[in-house]
Formats: sequence, structure tokens, C-alpha cells
Amino acid sequence: MTYYLRTATALAIGLMCAWGLFPDTVFGAPRSLDTPDSWMFEGKGTAQRHPFKIFDPDKTPTTHPSQDKFDILHYANYFVLDFDNSALRGTQLIAIMPLSSDVTEIVLDFVDEMTFTSAALLTPDYELLAFTHDEDHVTITLPYAASAMDTISLLTTFEGVPQPDGIYGFQFNERDNGQIVAASLSEPWSARTWWPCKDDPNDKTTYGTSIYVPEGTTGISNGAELDSPPENPYQHDDTKSIVDDTLASMLSDMTEHVPMYWQENHPISTYHFAVTASEYERLDDIYVDADGDTLQITNFVYPDLVPMAEIDFAPIPQMLAWCEDTFGPYPFPDEKYGHVLFDWQGAMEHPTAVTYSSQFMTGNNQYNTIIVHEMSHQWFGNLVTCADWSHIWLHEGFATYTEGLWREHTLGAGSLKWFMYARSIFTWWSGPLVRHTTSDNPWYYFDTLIYHKGAWVLHMLRREIGDRDFFEILRLYTQERSLAYGTATTTDFVRFCEVYVRHSLSTFFDQWLYRETYPELDVRWANNGSETESSVWIEIDQTQPNDPFAGDAPFVFDLDIRLETPAGDLNRVIKVDRRHVIVTLDAPAHVENIVLDPSGWMLYTADIVTAVEPFAPETRVLLLRDPEPNPFSGRGVIAWTTPLGGGDELAVYDTRGRRMRKWSLSPAEPGSRSVAWDGRDHDGRRLAAGTYVYTVISRPTDGGAPLRSSGKITLAR
Repeated sequence: MTYYLRTATALAIGLMCAWGLFPDTVFGAPRSLDTPDSWMFEGKGTAQRHPFKIFDPDKTPTTHPSQDKFDILHYANYFVLDFDNSALRGTQLIAIMPLSSDVTEIVLDFVDEMTFTSAALLTPDYELLAFTHDEDHVTITLPYAASAMDTISLLTTFEGVPQPDGIYGFQFNERDNGQIVAASLSEPWSARTWWPCKDDPNDKTTYGTSIYVPEGTTGISNGAELDSPPENPYQHDDTKSIVDDTLASMLSDMTEHVPMYWQENHPISTYHFAVTASEYERLDDIYVDADGDTLQITNFVYPDLVPMAEIDFAPIPQMLAWCEDTFGPYPFPDEKYGHVLFDWQGAMEHPTAVTYSSQFMTGNNQYNTIIVHEMSHQWFGNLVTCADWSHIWLHEGFATYTEGLWREHTLGAGSLKWFMYARSIFTWWSGPLVRHTTSDNPWYYFDTLIYHKGAWVLHMLRREIGDRDFFEILRLYTQERSLAYGTATTTDFVRFCEVYVRHSLSTFFDQWLYRETYPELDVRWANNGSETESSVWIEIDQTQPNDPFAGDAPFVFDLDIRLETPAGDLNRVIKVDRRHVIVTLDAPAHVENIVLDPSGWMLYTADIVTAVEPFAPETRVLLLRDPEPNPFSGRGVIAWTTPLGGGDELAVYDTRGRRMRKWSLSPAEPGSRSVAWDGRDHDGRRLAAGTYVYTVISRPTDGGAPLRSSGKITLAR
């Protein structure tokens, strides 16, 4: 008897991955360093593991209907960071494009705890506008009804002490050595807690950022670093003095502050916009791509962590080369790539400037997979962004699978196999992969299954369509003209895959994206006949509960099986498309063992795989005759005989493999048995006319291996 406990195995491997208990090789897979779990160590998972770091988890932002009437074209943000009072002052020039002819107000997201001080039309006349600030919205009244032909330029001012929110928000923190660190992390909807904006991932735009920080401090944001204030394509020269006067007033009591300038010319989402400031040393490097073009790499590091950071960030050029080879050109080529340290056990994929925990600085490359996870987000999340949070698996599932691909690239296929096994702990999963949009809890959208099951969907898709098509899809998906620097839904990704492979993938995607269950298999097998008989009988039952999305429909998948024999191993594929499947496979010799999914391509559990004793003709369950009558309309009799005494079972299945009726007979002496079936299911409901499959199992009282036979019976109405 062979036992195969997939869930327990995954749990054990997951713990070993997290705590480094693997030996130098694991089942033939080499290991260099421990593999941290991105969900646990990236910011979202960290917050879930430490409840005291969760801020306002049930604070649900409301979307104002007026925001559907306009798009943001550009933010020119000016921030003054007051380290002494943990306060933030700001002014911004917002360029807005109306989408209809009746735009009479502009509604920005901004929490009531902060103070919104003014709004004006930025024209040479500088027209102050009326506004209200309540329920975390600022509603600015326009003096006219703007049309789709207009561009509205608003100048706003605001201030306050930002409060931690959601996963992080904007915080001023002090390190053990007294060093102050100001940092933001706005995913999913915390941008509104520290600056006025349209806090919607679907409205991507460009940014010009000026950060005023105490002398000796470096302020960092997205995009390219500039020596002078960023150009604003929507500001006229005759209004420059108005902005300068506003800045001068804001800085009047901040004489020791100096500016840092950044320009993000590629559209990014509001939650991707970031500001970080502290005393940093720069670690500069250059990446040269295959065409000879260069990219600035800059990591902003605490001075005391420079020696470790030099080691930990050394692989970045190699990782960038691999990412470009795998996913296509780096999406922000004329800007930069790098990390900005902050004091929190997490990371966030801010475009061009990943916010990265100082705790990851170990000097031994222990967190390489976290680096490559955040790097891959530059394509999957930053270049193509989910249209709303229900599709967040398009970010985190892709980035998690990238970790596995990196391990496959550097350590071999065996490393990817065990990386995936360690991320198949179903106990922690709840709900479908494509999330419901009605949840008011941000942690719902960053559940562990978003990372792990999301990665598994890609892993199984690779098996489904083959390596060539899979990796071409990874390269071309983010380059698609309608998606690049824009947003996507799950439907967009599925459609892209189907167009590329030129056939429907609905069966594959529907069951893995929308079902809440997963295949739970009960597998039994036996050699047919004698030791020299060259075939094996395999029976597979899907025992998972009914699913809210698919009911009792079976999962449909190809299951790889390795038959181990003295004459060598044989790899076969079984099509599992019903709840109950029986197949007979030819084998070169007597089968000693079978291994399910030997290469680790399938997400499932097999609670037990049982090898039963070989069948011999004289010990089989024998069907006495065909069911009588067959077809039948009233009652049909199924009869058989068994050479062993014991309790027998009879089960009837429909052609989809769903069990309709089951009988358990009392123990009896060897001999004949029969059951009369009235064409009803176990609840007494009349079944539809059609052909049904029945299986007889005889379980001997002496504890020997069960015997079985199967047949068909047709119900007529």
C-alpha cells in the first residue's frame, strides 16, 4: 500500500522553506540559500501576520460618482516634510480632462483627518474656488460646466499629520540610532490619507515631484532624478509666478529645507506614487542591455548598512537581464531602477524605486527572491495594472511565479517543483482567485491564495499550452498596445491567451479562477492478472465538495502518472473529466508503484493512493449477466457473484462521474448478489433517461483487498 499525502507534504515543505531546514539538496533539487515566502515578507502578508500593524482594516473608501466624469492627465506635486512634527505640507497642480459636457465639480479623495486649505483655477487671474471637505472627499465647485474639449488646471494646498492607514500609509519613524525615516506605502487605497488625488488604480497618469527635506536628507520618488524642477506640460509660463509664490509661503518657516526633483513620464497608478526621505547613501550601478543601452541603478541605503547592501544588491543587473529576456524590455528605460530602504518588514513595488525593508539587508543574498519578485512587478503590476482590486492576482500571482522561474533558471527544474509544492497549502485559502468586489477588508484582496494559487494557475497554464506558447505570452502580454501602461482585467488576460494559442481555454481558466474548491482525489490501482500481465487498472474518484460556482461539476485536467516497473518506468497521461474515472494502461512489466504528477504540474490533493492486490480471474467479482431489463423504465436488476464472503457495495454514476445512488449490502457468504434500482437518486428524485455506469465493490470480511467490476445500465422514460 502506497500513501501520498500531498497537503501534509506541502505544509512540511513550506515550513522548511521558511526556516531553512532543507539540506543542501532536496530530492535532487539544489539549494543555495533559504527561500522566503513573498506573501509573508512582502508588505501585505507582513501586515496580516502582525495584527498590531493593521490600521483601519474595515475602513472602506467610497467611490464618488463624479469621479467617473474626468481623468487626471498629470500631477505636479510639491511636498514639504516636517521631520520635527511628523507633518506634511503640500501643494499640487492637477491637470484634469473632463469626459463629458456637464462637469461642474471635481471630487478628490482626501481623508478628513488631513486639512485641505485651498483650491483655485490656475489661470493668470488665479480664481479661488469653493470647496467642501467631508466623508474623506474634497468637492471643488467649478465656476462653469466644463466640457470634454477643456483642460482644467487646479492648484490646491493641504497640510496635516498623516496617520498610519491600511497596510502602511505615510509614516515618520525613528530608527534605533535616532535616524528619522519618512516613507509611504499606499496600496491598496491609502494614497488619500496623505495627499489629495483620484485614488483609483484605473486612472494612471504622469507625475512631476518636488520634495523639500531637511538639509543632509535625501527625498526620493518615482522616475528620473532631475537637477531642476520638473517640467509641467500643462502649466503656462504666465502662471509660474503663482506657483512660486505658493511654494514660498509654504516654505516660509522651513529655511533649512532643500529640494529634490523627480519626473515620472510613464503613466502609473495613484497607489504606485511614492515619497521616501531619510539620510541615505547612494549605491550606483549601471545595467547594460543586449542592445548596449544603459539604465541607471540606484539603491538608497542607510549608511550603517552599506557593506551588506553592496552584497545583497549585487545581483540586480543579472536579474534585470533575465527579466528582460523573459518579459520584454524594462518598462521605465529612461529613468532608473533601484530600492529605497525603510524600517518595516515588507516591500512594495513602487515603479523605479522599490521600497524595501532594511531587515532584508543580511549580506548573504538571503532575500534574492524578494528582489526578483518586486522587480517583476515593474512589468506585472506597474506596466500593466489591474483595473480594480478583484484582479490583483494578475500582479501577485505573476510575481510569485517569477520567483519560481528565477529559481528554475538559477538552480534547475527540481527547485521550481519544490518551490511550487511549498505554496500549495490549501488550508489557508478561501474564496475564488478572482476576488469579489464587495469586500470592505483590504486583507481580503491580499490573501495568501492570491500569491500562491495565482502562481499555480500560471504553472498549470504552462503545462496546458507548453513552454513555447507560455513564455511568448509572458513576453507579449505586457507589450500589447491596449494594455501597456494601462490596466487589465482577468478577462483581458484570458482573451489574450486564447487569441495567441488560437483555441478556447475557458474550461481551464473557469475552474481555476472562479471555483473555490480544488481536486481532491481518491486513487486506487492494481495489476491485472499475473506477475507477467502487462497492464494496470487505475480508478480515480474526485471527492471534493460541491462548489458555489460550479456545483458538483468535476474538474477537468490531464493527470501525469509514472508507472514504475522492473523493466523501467513509463510516463502516461490520464484524462480526468468526470467525478469517477476508470482506465487500464499497458505496462512493460508488472507495476510495482505508480506516482501521480511526478514533475509537479498539478494543484490537487490525493489523500491516499492505494495499491490493491493483483486481480486473478478466479477471484474477480463476476457479473452474472447484463442488467435486466436493459434499457429499463421501472426497475432494473443488477446481479453479480463473488467468491469471497463480505459486505458488498453498489454505486451508480452518471456519465459526468457524479454518484447518483449507493447501496451498502450486509455481510454475506460467497455467492450471488442482486440489487433492484428504481431509477431514482439517493434523495428519491427521478433521474433523467440515459446511460449510467455502475461499480460493484466486494469487501472481504478477512480484510483482504477489495474486488470490483463495472458495467452500464440504461434508464428509459
